[in-house]
Amino acid sequence: MPIKGPGKEMQRRMAALAAVACTIGFSAVVVRLLWMQVYQYDYYNTKANSLQTRDTILQPKRGTIYDSNMTELAVSASTERVEIYPNMFLSSDNTNTKVLKIPVEEQQERVAQLLSDVLGVDYNTALQKAQMTDKHGLSIAFGVEKEVADQLRAKMTEAKKAYDEDTKRIRANDGQGTYSDEAFIYSGILGFVDDYRRYYPMGSFASQVIGFMNESENPTGQSGIELQYESELAGSSGRVVRAANSAGGNLPVEAEQYVPAQDGNSIVLTIDSTIQEMLEKQLETALADNPQARGGVSGIVMDVKTGDILALAELPDFDPNTPRIINNEQQIATMKSDLVETLTEKGMDANNLPSDEWFKSGGVNNLSESIVNNEEYISILDDLRVTALSDMWKIKPVTDMYEPGSVFKLLTVASAYEEQAVGSNSTFFCGGSLRVDSETVINCHKRGGHGQQTLTQALMNSCNVAMMQIVSQLGPDAFYKYFGAFGLLNRTGIDLPGERDSIEGIDMHTLESLQKTKSTLMTASFGQRFKVSPIQMLSTVCAIVDDGKLKTPHVVKEILNADGTVKQSIETEVKRQVISADTSAYMREAMEKVVSEGTGQNAYVAGYRIGGKTATSELSLPGTPTDQQRYTASFTGVAPMDDPQIAVLVIISDLPNEATHGGGAIAAPVVGRVMNDVLPYIGVEPVYDETEADRREVSTPRIIDMTKDEAAAAAESAGLTYRFLGEGDTVSDQVPSAGQKVPVDSQMIIYLGDRTKTTEPVTVPNLVGRAPEEVEAILKNNNLYLRRTGVASSKYNWQTTAIKQNPAAGTKVSVGTVIEVEFSNTEGVNDR
Repeated sequence: MPIKGPGKEMQRRMAALAAVACTIGFSAVVVRLLWMQVYQYDYYNTKANSLQTRDTILQPKRGTIYDSNMTELAVSASTERVEIYPNMFLSSDNTNTKVLKIPVEEQQERVAQLLSDVLGVDYNTALQKAQMTDKHGLSIAFGVEKEVADQLRAKMTEAKKAYDEDTKRIRANDGQGTYSDEAFIYSGILGFVDDYRRYYPMGSFASQVIGFMNESENPTGQSGIELQYESELAGSSGRVVRAANSAGGNLPVEAEQYVPAQDGNSIVLTIDSTIQEMLEKQLETALADNPQARGGVSGIVMDVKTGDILALAELPDFDPNTPRIINNEQQIATMKSDLVETLTEKGMDANNLPSDEWFKSGGVNNLSESIVNNEEYISILDDLRVTALSDMWKIKPVTDMYEPGSVFKLLTVASAYEEQAVGSNSTFFCGGSLRVDSETVINCHKRGGHGQQTLTQALMNSCNVAMMQIVSQLGPDAFYKYFGAFGLLNRTGIDLPGERDSIEGIDMHTLESLQKTKSTLMTASFGQRFKVSPIQMLSTVCAIVDDGKLKTPHVVKEILNADGTVKQSIETEVKRQVISADTSAYMREAMEKVVSEGTGQNAYVAGYRIGGKTATSELSLPGTPTDQQRYTASFTGVAPMDDPQIAVLVIISDLPNEATHGGGAIAAPVVGRVMNDVLPYIGVEPVYDETEADRREVSTPRIIDMTKDEAAAAAESAGLTYRFLGEGDTVSDQVPSAGQKVPVDSQMIIYLGDRTKTTEPVTVPNLVGRAPEEVEAILKNNNLYLRRTGVASSKYNWQTTAIKQNPAAGTKVSVGTVIEVEFSNTEGVNDR
């Protein structure tokens, strides 16, 4: 019996039901499309673009930093950036999945291992990025040297070659066979983009001024000029947006959007590399001579007339190419000492210290397991290292405040002279101390007193009692007015990062405190119990000697466009006239006397008119036991005093009481050496007076083959004495050799007949610590010549000794070699 089909009514119902189902299904699709294409458009559009496009950031070339003579100090060299395209692991055209049958997880591990092996990137970091399969392009390494990038490309090529050879072999065998482990396709997963890396070709040279860059995908300046002029140097990034096919390849250029990068502008500094090198050389010597200086040494050389910073240095310094490496042994020793102190205070094991390598370069890998597992210890180490690095990077002559000490007496005297509170004929009596109120007696550094002295002599002697008498006549209101007039209440405006205004009541006295407490006014007159920055103090001294004109110091000379044309020239900015030209002229005369006859005599340089002021400031609070007191020694020098060109400030920071710590004893000689190097370089010719005959040098004439009488006449004509050795009438040899420079009145040795000078070398004797007459006799007995530097011969006293010699003791030299010996006084140079 045939089966009955559905009736017409059933068919109508089924048709209606199907229509309803279709309507509901279609409506669902419409709603879903509406949701995806309207409400979720941005999400799906972004997701599609991430899979279908490659967006590559083009790094601009950062501008170059030059010195004033266009020597490159910071440059950007072409390198490469390595990128990974994680979404390609899931691509349907991924050969590693489709043909080689390698699981995605294994592919990601293999890529991460290759990047770690060749580029040195962290394996786990590389693996995490490989696993971000919703991303198209991620940076793996930047600033990669071409040689390293070529190594990576070679590895990729080797793997592709293995794949090609295996494929050829399998096809030749009718599809039979397997691929080797070496076969792999990196193309489409890894890529290369042009990049730049910052280099500092002169290493640690002027490192605090130049600064450094951070290491990141988008590096920026972190300190110095690199930070201060980031917006000029950086340029602006470009980008290339390319459409990609399913295999990760680029579609035709027509599907590409290109925005070029704009290279950065370049900076030309006022820093002169030659003068910078001269300053750094002398600071290195100063640090070696004063190893107990916990705060290091620093110096500035400034053009008096323009405010140009010709050199600025701080030691210890760092190499901007590796800015997180600490190499200075003294700094590391201080870190260890501070760590032991902290651990002891917290009751922790002070014998469980990190390795020496950790102090140098940090890193968890350089710590023992017991330290790594101690969170409190790790926190202490983090703080210690951050503090040490920050201290190493900052520009202390600009950022740090210090008690200026006796150099501030220049401002006290200049202000009082300008206000006519004192004059050049004013006199002051120092009995060794001064009672300033019923409870306070303030001592002079010379407890026996200086006796009666003129205003100039008060500066020469660095007399505290005289300064207190002078400020009493000037008064607190006028004294405070010059604090502001000389710019000590505000930042100088130097174009370096980190400078701040003085904080009244903390760094600097308030007018009320000077008015209210007489002892505060008195101690301020000689630079104690308040702080200024070194750059503020040097700017003040430059104004005092340059007809009273206060200028804005600056380290940038020009800003250049990317094409090398000048965008901006930085001109000299005179802020105001603080004192008159007459007051300035008097101050120049007085400052010259400080060096020629006073506490600054160790800064003397023969043939040059040097002026300046010594300073020794106390870091410890009143009442601190003597054996715990600490000091900062400094000297500020200016030359030549008839027409000031340069000013030099050298600071030796944080010295213990037991170390020699007077500015006149240890800082003045450093400034003298800098002046001796710099003044001839900038074209200032020495002019010797009659008291400096032993410092003037002449060239030895050539007298070999002359007759005895001719040789004698030639020696006398050159300003030299002589003696003969041997018999005969013809000169056979001479000491010194022809053309050698020796002091006037040096004695030539003239050999006659068959007699000639010995070819045996002479061992240079140790002269340090000996008196001048001893040094002269020892060298004469060894047929060596003496070149004197340091304190003027007319100022030798019973405490004058040799403090340096060149060549060093023990060096083998020829007969007739000139030995340079620097003499220094410890008597008469005290300044506190």
